[in-house]
Amino acid sequence: MRKHFIIGCILFCVLTSHVYSQAIVDFQAGYSYIEHVSLGVGIRNQKNKVSVLVGSNFFVNIKSFSSYYVQYESLRGFQLYDSVHVNFGIKAGYSIYSNTYYTWNLLSAAPMAFVNYTYSPKIHFVASAGVMCTRILRVKRLAYGEFGWYKPYLPELKCAILYDL
Repeated sequence: MRKHFIIGCILFCVLTSHVYSQAIVDFQAGYSYIEHVSLGVGIRNQKNKVSVLVGSNFFVNIKSFSSYYVQYESLRGFQLYDSVHVNFGIKAGYSIYSNTYYTWNLLSAAPMAFVNYTYSPKIHFVASAGVMCTRILRVKRLAYGEFGWYKPYLPELKCAILYDL
């Protein structure tokens, strides 16, 4: 069900946008505060970009620590320098975080600002920042040694490298 929703969101965003050139597919790898190590695939045209991201703590024990996000980026931002562009978008998705005391299932969304640096025609470096707004879907208490709660607002900072396929 989750796969169908993600694929449907990507198709909706790509098909409802005006395409003036062939869509470009890219692969991305990055590190962020919320997703930790993440891998993803993106589709973009001249004005829009949609990415699907999967993150985890080095992809060890994914069932207890992982995140699944869909990211939309409008490429209608502004240009700072010759190869540096600033764009805006949104990232939303589902996360599972665990520690020795709790397991949280979360639904999150964040408005994001992206700074894209074009290193070569196929390689791009991206830094992004935003505020992740989180809704707790489920909490499971694993042990009673400590009391805690997941914060509803956290910073989302990410550095990534993109490779156009």
